[in-house]
Amino acid sequence: MLLELLIYLGIIATPFMVTLGFDGREPKLMVATVVALSLGLFSKCSLRLYNKWVVIFLLYCLFAQWQAPKPEVVFYGVDVGNFYIWKHLFIWLSFYLGFSAVSQNKLDIDGVIDCMVYMGLISAIHCMVQFFGLHQFYQCIRENASVVHRVTGFLGNSNLVAPYIGMIVPLALYRKKYIVAVILSIGVIASYSLMGIGTLVAVLIAILFYRFKWTRWFIAIGVLSSITFLIYDYQAQVFGFRIFDDSGRIRQWNNIISCATQPFITGKTYFCTGFGIDSFKFMYHTFSPLGNNVIEAHNEYLELFYELGLYGIILFTTMFFFIFKSIRLHRGNYLIYASLLYVVIASGGIFALHVGPIAFNSMILLGILNNKEIHNV
Repeated sequence: MLLELLIYLGIIATPFMVTLGFDGREPKLMVATVVALSLGLFSKCSLRLYNKWVVIFLLYCLFAQWQAPKPEVVFYGVDVGNFYIWKHLFIWLSFYLGFSAVSQNKLDIDGVIDCMVYMGLISAIHCMVQFFGLHQFYQCIRENASVVHRVTGFLGNSNLVAPYIGMIVPLALYRKKYIVAVILSIGVIASYSLMGIGTLVAVLIAILFYRFKWTRWFIAIGVLSSITFLIYDYQAQVFGFRIFDDSGRIRQWNNIISCATQPFITGKTYFCTGFGIDSFKFMYHTFSPLGNNVIEAHNEYLELFYELGLYGIILFTTMFFFIFKSIRLHRGNYLIYASLLYVVIASGGIFALHVGPIAFNSMILLGILNNKEIHNV
């Protein structure tokens, strides 16, 4: 009972946690972290780490931090260089404990997913209201803001609310709430987030590909055509008439790779072990001429590469490979898979896993898929 109450609390609180006048991303992530930690500490679950790769990855993070350049930061006479690593280690460990709790206890899975769907529905309706400029409780801080910047839901940015609503569309289909799924899709479209909309289209195509064999040839042709068009559109920037605007992401990504693979001011290259956990926020904009005010890479995998290097990417991939290895994909759970697939794809163009409600919902869904006690998934 307590486990489910904590899950419901996390699902409901994380999207709508608001701090007036401040960026709401940190409070939302902290609420998600506290609830995840509470799940691990107050539920009946073994604290044994069944996936040894999680332990290896966390230990590697400490090793990578030891190898990383250490800034000289003195606070009241005490050297606090690399102070930022401990927050992310705490967050990752808390989420793993929450995942363990969900994967080892019986749950009312339909109730949990219904809660996610209804919270997404509220956010989607809120986005539609903002689309028409009818919301009086939020003020856009950009001058002459277009609808692109006005539709933010409760998350403060269109590129954050779109993946949050988008990942819930497959869950609405799983619960056979088709009208709700349509409303959620409209909410994603209202956000004007190209990454959010594009990811939703890709996931819906993947669902059709898995569910209906007769669509596979048409989908394959459509995907190849889309890839060809996107390559052409990217090349067309030379002539100044691109259809899709990447907001400078690709230029930044190229620069991030360059910074991560070239010698640092210490004279060493940190290609293998990176610059340390959470270092991107503090170091990239400081040491890169193109960094400006960039504190997120808008690409979770590239940011992880910058922070933990090539070895970190390999261990991170291995860890999740073994988490998913024990899950059998079938018609009873493929839509839950599709929800996580949305997050995986969106993380390649948005810092999705830095967003509290997305990270929390992903943890719950991953725990459900790994739960051996649940037989109706």
